[in-house]
Amino acid sequence: DWTLTNSITSQVHLSVDEGSIKVFSNEDASRVGIAVYEGSLDAAQLKNIYTRAMFNGTTYPKVGLRNDWKLFWNVLTTLYFQIEEIFPLSINDLIVSPLPEQGEVDKQQNPKSINRLLLWEEGTISNRQAVFQFVPPPHINQMIVTAFVFSPTGGLGIAEPIQWQRQQDIEIYLHIPYSAKKLEPVTVDVYIVNNRNEKVDFVLVELLNYANEFHFLNNSGRIDATKKTVYGRLRPNEVQRTEFLIRPKKLGSITLRANAYTESNLFARAETILRTISESVRRTDSIVRLFNVDNSSQQLDDIKLPIPRTVDPGTEKITITLDRQQTEMASLTTSMLLDKLIQTDPLTMAMRAALTLEVLALGGLQWNERKALAERQMNESITKIMAYKNVDGSFTIPDHHTPSSACWDTIIAVQALTFANDRLASASLAETILKTLQWIKSKQAPDGHFCTDDGEQSELERVDKTAHVLLLLLHMKNYIMRHVSAIDRARNYLLSSTSTLHSSYHLALAGHVLQLSLERPTGTEDRTMINRQASHILIGILQARQQSASGSKVWFNKPSSTPDLEATAYALMLMTSKKFLYDAGPIVNWMKEQPYRRVVNASITPNSHIALRALIDYAKHTTFLEKRYIAKVTAKDRTGVIARHELTHRDIGSQVWILPSTTRTVSFTIEGTISGALRIHYSYMESVTLQGKKFNIDVLRYGTSNEDYTDWRVCLRFLPKGFYEKTRMVTCEIAFPTGYIALDDSVDELNQLDGVVATVLRNDETQLSITFEEIGVQQKCFNVSGFRQNIETRQLPGTIKVFDVTDECKCLVDFAASDEQIFNINLFSHCYYCSERCLQAIGHKDLME
Repeated sequence: DWTLTNSITSQVHLSVDEGSIKVFSNEDASRVGIAVYEGSLDAAQLKNIYTRAMFNGTTYPKVGLRNDWKLFWNVLTTLYFQIEEIFPLSINDLIVSPLPEQGEVDKQQNPKSINRLLLWEEGTISNRQAVFQFVPPPHINQMIVTAFVFSPTGGLGIAEPIQWQRQQDIEIYLHIPYSAKKLEPVTVDVYIVNNRNEKVDFVLVELLNYANEFHFLNNSGRIDATKKTVYGRLRPNEVQRTEFLIRPKKLGSITLRANAYTESNLFARAETILRTISESVRRTDSIVRLFNVDNSSQQLDDIKLPIPRTVDPGTEKITITLDRQQTEMASLTTSMLLDKLIQTDPLTMAMRAALTLEVLALGGLQWNERKALAERQMNESITKIMAYKNVDGSFTIPDHHTPSSACWDTIIAVQALTFANDRLASASLAETILKTLQWIKSKQAPDGHFCTDDGEQSELERVDKTAHVLLLLLHMKNYIMRHVSAIDRARNYLLSSTSTLHSSYHLALAGHVLQLSLERPTGTEDRTMINRQASHILIGILQARQQSASGSKVWFNKPSSTPDLEATAYALMLMTSKKFLYDAGPIVNWMKEQPYRRVVNASITPNSHIALRALIDYAKHTTFLEKRYIAKVTAKDRTGVIARHELTHRDIGSQVWILPSTTRTVSFTIEGTISGALRIHYSYMESVTLQGKKFNIDVLRYGTSNEDYTDWRVCLRFLPKGFYEKTRMVTCEIAFPTGYIALDDSVDELNQLDGVVATVLRNDETQLSITFEEIGVQQKCFNVSGFRQNIETRQLPGTIKVFDVTDECKCLVDFAASDEQIFNINLFSHCYYCSERCLQAIGHKDLME
């Protein structure tokens, strides 16, 4: 380690002249380095620097001196570019270590600089001085200049930093629109400020066009001039305005630069960016309509295309695509639906065999071995189940299972027999099932629930049993009219009980049963009420859904927050019955990864193979659906029909139709059997000049204002094009009038407001930026105060700009006003749309007193 000791034998000094920085030292041939930072040092930091004499004098290494140039920059940074809390008490307390290895450097945090570095340069002392050329950029008003010198004999010398502040007698400012169209005339306003209390008899202002990016207008025909110059004079402390009229030649950003000169060689310059956009922008959107027909027809009449009247004629492009395929993530193959037919209890085996035979028939598979195995197992299982039958028609299952009761055992046994008889079509077995259903009906209470002999039951147990009995009654399609009274009472009980249900399982089960009752009508049901209740249940369970991060998988949980396969299966059956096949795709995607085919030694349950049954039901409407259809499309403009198209399942060519550009409504009819989607893609070019502004700004000056403090109320309101348009992150930028800065207490109050994400002060606190979560159609008002730091004879007006941060182009409203009409809006230029929801008209509102 090296210990640095203070010395006064040599001094290092700095001076900043116009365009140059000089470092003085009495050690010739010494190495010298300078660093220039934007901004100024805090007063407390300066006091600490002066007190500790940290920047005056020379320090020497005691031992082991090495001429490592980067090391001394680390020394300098350690000395006065770290926060005040870690400044050493004196120069004698500072310990400097050799540079660590690169791997160790990467692990260390870089010292925190005071502000942005503008210049770092090194050189050599010659004739006791070193000169560095540096012209501060036009936007820099304050900067810190630092320097140090090192020589092998004299050691390290550090100069006291110099704070430089721009003092311009003449200043100019550019005011232009946020954006403009290509080839549109644009007014460039130039404000010239005389900061001296003296008259200026001659002022020359020029706008430069060296890159030939725009034409000058009103320039005596010299449109391609490289610059245009105007002359004038200024009274003491006067602000004057002049203007240039230009026409952009290209799209994109154009840099506008202006200079001002006086006869006494005073100089000022300014630059800004003009964004040039095209005359029109292309807008693209699409409309999707799902359809599902099964030996039926579906008609979509007069689908309106929201193409405005302000489009450029002939630029509309409209196409229709018939999507006849399900999404791949929801596809189900026949092999995925075939059970493995592993031996287990007879009730489960009967269900497995029946489902296997159903899938083989739906898929048209000639798998004779699997078919024979399923038929044999089903017959054997039925024989065993019939042995459980009692004389009164009920069943008693000897195996241990849960739930277990005389009523539950009978429901489970009849369920297995009905699925088996769908394949066997046995009249004797059907009579047995009907006799058992009569026994179950005898256990129905007056309010509609079943299993009255099962003792004390909770409401959820009653709903569970009633729903499963109603499923059995509805499953016997050919005998429904024998059970009309029992079906109606059970359905009414479920309808009255849904308001007490909260778990996803019971809601999905009840919703599925109610929806199925609409497909198996008795003629006495209130279809409107049942459909409304089933839809209400579906909305409720979808709100409780769980999904993966990508949204490609959806499932439902038990109250214990674990996935519930049975609840998810019933939800899938409900959505399938309502033809929400595309929306059900993520559920299918999740279920395919679950053990939906029952494993060995599974418990006996009324929900036997419910997941596999749900997937088979979904596949009936997708995988196994025979696609035979005729689709017709009719296109209309504002006068009537202009085109007709027809497509059938025999057409193997393109499924895309191109419609005339004047199409404004589309009608679609499809007949046959198919599940898919109709997609209407449309785009058009629209002139950006015909759009309205996006935000409205109101500014009020409070009467509490005085000569030192001025208080304003600013109200912002969003002006959407349609009900669907919303803002996200909205920033309001306030540039205070000349001489004013933001009051700290006012900024603190803004940070406490609801909806304020961040506040940022820029340009020596003369500009305040406030970011909101959103700005709505209701006014968002806030107070802001300005402190008069400097007294100016004439002031430039303040501005307020509002834009949506999330837009491709920042949607702006910019306000200022004349000195005569304070707070009046004067629309002086336009800012146009360059994205789907973007740029707005610009105005000016004054923030001056």
